Amino acid sequence: MNARKRYLLVTNSEVISDPRPRKMLRWLNKMDVEVSVVSKDSDLSSLELDNVKKHYKLKRFSSSKIKSAWLALLLLLRQYKIFERYLKKFPIFNPPVNEKWDVIISSDILLLPLVFELKGECETRVVLDAREFYPRQFEHNFVWRLIQKPIMTWLTYSYTPKVDKLFSVSRKLCEEYRKISHKEVYFLPSYANYHDLEPANTGEIIKLIHHGHSGANRKIEDMIYLMDKLDDRFILDMYLMSDYSDEYGRFIADLAKSRKNVNLLPPIESKELISVGNKYDIGLCMFPDTTFNLKYSLSNKIFEFVQSRLCLAIGGIVESHYIIDEFNNGIYSASADVETLSAKINSLTYDDIKVLKRNSHHAAKVLCAEEQFSSFKNVVEF
Repeated sequence: MNARKRYLLVTNSEVISDPRPRKMLRWLNKMDVEVSVVSKDSDLSSLELDNVKKHYKLKRFSSSKIKSAWLALLLLLRQYKIFERYLKKFPIFNPPVNEKWDVIISSDILLLPLVFELKGECETRVVLDAREFYPRQFEHNFVWRLIQKPIMTWLTYSYTPKVDKLFSVSRKLCEEYRKISHKEVYFLPSYANYHDLEPANTGEIIKLIHHGHSGANRKIEDMIYLMDKLDDRFILDMYLMSDYSDEYGRFIADLAKSRKNVNLLPPIESKELISVGNKYDIGLCMFPDTTFNLKYSLSNKIFEFVQSRLCLAIGGIVESHYIIDEFNNGIYSASADVETLSAKINSLTYDDIKVLKRNSHHAAKVLCAEEQFSSFKNVVEF
């Protein structure tokens, strides 16, 4: 009887709270393989995954101001090879000794030097889950462009041609990685798990929801300004991952407080997002094209809105129109323009919203993680 193949999932996040690597880990657990994990989690036992045999904790990238300054200096001086050696050696507490894997899946370009160090001279296959287009990840930020963009670009061009297979989250990102790696890149959008829900009844007040990060590059204020253009039927609840203590957070809090139709509510745990969202009518998401990734990635929240059985109202996320065109489950504006999207929302009748929510209900059976398992399995099996 052949021994089960051994897989290693390496992620620069906490699997417990990060939906995409958590989904991949659950998929691996369903396969007839033995799984190990490198992540920032302290413990994975709460996931109750029988095939996960070992867990290695990832260290913080830099643990002191002195080390951070040294790494920044290396990058400013374009000492990529020295930085690469650091990436190979620093990352794991109690690193595996003489461990061998058949397949290693990495969820971050910064982890690929470590992955190839673990691979060594073995015939281990390497898969990259490219969740961002790394050379342009935070291009709105001058300091990032000065210090980190060159190394992210170097790592991308140096390592993606070496991996055996790549995933990415949108068609455009797949296209960009295909140009660099000169190999097939598999489209794997970040579908949420299927939830057995029904669309909520729409009341006299039409309730919009937005949840997620609140970085200034996302221009959260535009969604608040949009509410100034909507008629009295609409209110917006925002569950932002912010304590509103920094300058931008205070700005957003002040904008919301000055409006009766906008509420800032405490952030929701990821496992509760879809059930809480189910109480609403419209999932609102407007992203300006401040970065390449915001413009061309397919945000998790779009698929969470679908599982919540909401009408979608999307502005500026280019590839979201494929979903809305196919399932007729919302409205779309090619730009994150307040005037354009607000006019489309105002034009919706109660019956329109009911139909669009029902169409998301049908889409939820297709746009769910369970429907992706066989595609994932076919790619990562060698």
